[in-house]
Amino acid sequence: MKGYVARKGDRYYAVVYEGVDPITGRERRRWYPAGSDRPTAEALAHRLADEHRSGGTRQRSSLTVAVYLTQRWLPTKQSQLRPSTWDGYRRNIDLHVVPNIGRIPLRQLRPDHLERLYGQLLTDGRANGTGGLDNKTVLEVHMILRRALDDATRRGLLIFNPAQLAHAPKRRPLASTGARAWDAQQLRAFLDFTIEHRLHAALWVAANTGMRRGELLGLRWGDLDISSAHLSVSRSLISVGYELHETRGKTRTARRCIDLDPTTLDTPAQYGLMFVAVGAGYPAAALAHLVAHAAFKAGLFLAAGIAIEAASTSQLGRLRLGRDLKATATASAVLALALAAVPPLGAAWTKEVIVSAAGKAAPSLAAGVVLAGGLSAWYAARFHLLAFGPPPPDTAPKAARRPARVEQVAVWASVVASLGLGVLWWPAAHDTIARLAGGELPEAAPAEAIASLLVVAVAAYGALTAFRSGALGREQPGRRRAAVANWFALPAATKAAVVDPVLAVARGLGRFDTLILDAPIRAATAVAPSLAVAAARADHRVVDAGVRATAALTRLAARLGATVTERGVDGAVRQITGVVAQGGRDVRRLHTGLAHHYYVVAAGGAVVLVVLAAVAR
Repeated sequence: MKGYVARKGDRYYAVVYEGVDPITGRERRRWYPAGSDRPTAEALAHRLADEHRSGGTRQRSSLTVAVYLTQRWLPTKQSQLRPSTWDGYRRNIDLHVVPNIGRIPLRQLRPDHLERLYGQLLTDGRANGTGGLDNKTVLEVHMILRRALDDATRRGLLIFNPAQLAHAPKRRPLASTGARAWDAQQLRAFLDFTIEHRLHAALWVAANTGMRRGELLGLRWGDLDISSAHLSVSRSLISVGYELHETRGKTRTARRCIDLDPTTLDTPAQYGLMFVAVGAGYPAAALAHLVAHAAFKAGLFLAAGIAIEAASTSQLGRLRLGRDLKATATASAVLALALAAVPPLGAAWTKEVIVSAAGKAAPSLAAGVVLAGGLSAWYAARFHLLAFGPPPPDTAPKAARRPARVEQVAVWASVVASLGLGVLWWPAAHDTIARLAGGELPEAAPAEAIASLLVVAVAAYGALTAFRSGALGREQPGRRRAAVANWFALPAATKAAVVDPVLAVARGLGRFDTLILDAPIRAATAVAPSLAVAAARADHRVVDAGVRATAALTRLAARLGATVTERGVDGAVRQITGVVAQGGRDVRRLHTGLAHHYYVVAAGGAVVLVVLAAVAR
């Protein structure tokens, strides 16, 4: 076998002489596209000739493109690719490659096959038949095929990779469209609308941190550092083919640490207080706390946004803008005191009312509410000290942007609302609140109120001490951080003391329901098919037997009727016919042509007429 190079236009081909066809007597030459580089074409021609001489290409493989891609190549790549990437490969192959070129034998695949495939996908490649695919999608199909055929060439299933010679579509430049995003008012309206949704906490965190959906789903308690208000994003949870897979992110920037604002940390605690009040039977207290919470939370958000914009960073420990933004720092101090529930602010009264309501239900519940108030006080003090606390000595001003007048007005409006709610401490306002909310308020318990205020004071003093020592914004050691992040093993203890026993009881009741209550149903279900079979057999034996007997009697009556008809009616017809025939013969005898015969007939007729006349009288 000999190989040489031929040129057509600006393309080279490796041509292999395969001898004479024994049937047609013509010389056989096979042409292989080799691109526009002559040395590459010569190398391909020599390699093809060597393989022909060794008999490598005489073995005609029946392996098709579809079988190779779906049964050989894809399974080997599942352990090497990310689950989402592998699923994308599978969908592109199943939707776009196999239906079009899947039946072509792998060794007979040529560049023009692939180019026709790309053209067809660009024209009408959508599965719903509404048009063609985008250039980017077709280019992805081309990259998948080139990678798969590279592996086939490396394994000796192909002599060359036709995808390297096929012309793939180029990616079109993206249209210059402006980025569309919600403004602050639209985001606020969305969060207010979803406040009662079960996923409101996840939506809130996504809106305030910019986390992706998969990152939110991949969060664990160990990722949250409560003491430093940090949230570590190190994994994502994605759904591929209705199965959940955990990923670590594509780049290093995907694994990051996010600072949480105090409202994000405090919001679940405040909602918890409201749920406690409603569960204890005092919805009026929950409504009052909701109003007070909304008043100071909006202002805290605005103050945090002003600080972030002014310092051009969201790292809470790097702000300390109290000297640069004095007005905003003052407003933040008032709002932080409201969050910490410090009298005489209205939020302090609503929290104390909830403590009293919890105490009416159970002392342990009241203790939990007091501890939640201490955490809120810690968060509030930490936020204000890190965001608007005094900077270290000899520090240059950090505020690169001064807040606008409308921003200042909005923050101070929240301050005025929080201060105005201090009227709730006035006893005359309690009846008004109960009447408007349609409920009653619990009686104040002085001991519980004193304990709550002491916890708030201790928490605030602890935050101030940590700030002065420089430990407030510092990363905590791993063991301490893990302990705090795991809520000091409280979730594990709750699971062991409450969740597991409840689930065990539920499983026991489920087994009881299955074994005892469902037994009659299962028995009826088991007997029903037997009864149906017996009824079917009875129907076959009785009803069908009656039908068959009726049919037999009908056939017998038909045969009897046929016999009677044949012997009776047909016999009478034959008798009448015989009499008529005899009469005809007798009449014919009268026509003899003799006169005396006619006279005799006339006389007989006359006698008959006389007799009839006599009878008629």
